[in-house]
Amino acid sequence: MKSFVNVVVLAFVFFAGVWASDYIPHRWWEPSMWLSSEVISSSSNLSLDKVDKVYEALRAEYLYTDELSNREALETGAVEGVVGALEDPYTTYFSEDKYSKFKESLRGEFEGIGARIGIRDDRLVVISPLEGTPADKSGLRAGDEILQIDETSTADMSVDRAVTLIRGEKGTDVVLTIKRDGVREPKEITITRGNITVPDVTGDVREDIAHVEVSQFKRTTGRNVADTISKTLEKTDNQKLILDLRNNGGGVLQAAIEMIGLFVERESVAVQESVRGGDVREKRTSRIPQFQDVELVVLVNQASASASEIVAGALRDLKDVQLVGKQTFGKGSVQEVTEFSDGSALKVTVAEWLTPNGTNINEEGLKPDVVVERDPDADVDQDKQLQKAIEILKKGE
Repeated sequence: MKSFVNVVVLAFVFFAGVWASDYIPHRWWEPSMWLSSEVISSSSNLSLDKVDKVYEALRAEYLYTDELSNREALETGAVEGVVGALEDPYTTYFSEDKYSKFKESLRGEFEGIGARIGIRDDRLVVISPLEGTPADKSGLRAGDEILQIDETSTADMSVDRAVTLIRGEKGTDVVLTIKRDGVREPKEITITRGNITVPDVTGDVREDIAHVEVSQFKRTTGRNVADTISKTLEKTDNQKLILDLRNNGGGVLQAAIEMIGLFVERESVAVQESVRGGDVREKRTSRIPQFQDVELVVLVNQASASASEIVAGALRDLKDVQLVGKQTFGKGSVQEVTEFSDGSALKVTVAEWLTPNGTNINEEGLKPDVVVERDPDADVDQDKQLQKAIEILKKGE
């Protein structure tokens, strides 16, 4: 069994979320014969009698009989209706085709526009466009509310439905109608989809301080972060590191725990999960820390979500690391995926996560120790958040 923290979904769309994980299912189920309890909850509180009666009435009366012969479409619609009634944007049923695309997005290579999207205050919003992608080049900005996707209103739309509409083949266009803070009238932005490749870790040196940016959490991210930090620190004359989790929508929970384990004592509580029934389970680090003595500052912003919030919260709780930037997104739930043998899957919320000290950030996010605004159009040399992190680390010299 493997959990992942659902990232805020990427509209590459990269999920969350979310786009969230290289992915290992926790169990397999056989497909239903119609709408059996193998697909719909076996709870005694959920009767299938009404579904059966509706179906029989359709079989007896519905004019377009050919449509009734498409059993797969009927089953998918019924299951999606049950899941949709839960009103949880992160619990989703995937048809075989959608699930295939979901797994593809988790590998970090796909066709789309290159923007993370999520639900905030019941509104579909852009969490962040990825640098250099079609979304970024079109002028889409973090915080933009998406009102329409082509001709379809996003009112009450789930993230996964939005992803389906926004994604598409390279070279095709999608028109997003957005509302931007400070601008009175909605605006249409036409984006030509392209190939999206997202590296999970990059490193450079700023004023003799290692700067490692983690954009997503894949299965291999823990190892990639360790390698990148080692190589980047070798280029400096000190043991100072800026861990940049801005615009990171989340990913594999285990990768986040592995990253935490790079900096804290072995067997430390990395995250707690509050599960159904009120029980709280601890997940602990297992690796020998390579960078326990490194002086560290973590950068976050409003697009830091899910697994990146877990890392930031744990490092603050366990090592008193300062968080610099803007308040994080507040994606505080954990999802597991059940695969069915017909290729479809169910992604379901199974827990809320807490920081090691017990802080629940769901819908609230993490407030930085040092709040710093950043102009979204500023280049790296004018990055006030990065400059503040450098300043903090240099004070310790």
